[in-house]
Amino acid sequence: MKLPKIIIVGGQEWTIKENKKMHGGRFYGNKRLLEIGTKDPKDVPSVLLHEVIESILSERDCRYDQYGGMDGNENFLFNFDHKQFIQVVKDIALALKDIKDFS
Repeated sequence: MKLPKIIIVGGQEWTIKENKKMHGGRFYGNKRLLEIGTKDPKDVPSVLLHEVIESILSERDCRYDQYGGMDGNENFLFNFDHKQFIQVVKDIALALKDIKDFS
């Protein structure tokens, strides 16, 4: 899948950076940047979707730092009502609207 260079998250342009050495992804809200690992190409659509949704929920103040797990990984709680969910779905559709080969 060809990653777009820019997507819209929360009405703002975010840059997508491909990292060919990495699995998974990260988002940096202060930089408006999604870093998507493309080491395993079959994982790219789900990684992109994961980071887009998580960044949207974070920007909408629906993501809370619950605790640092015993393995040192962060654990987040997502909390939103149906009205917020409807808007998140619209945000996801907007962010991914220009991706032709999302599979």
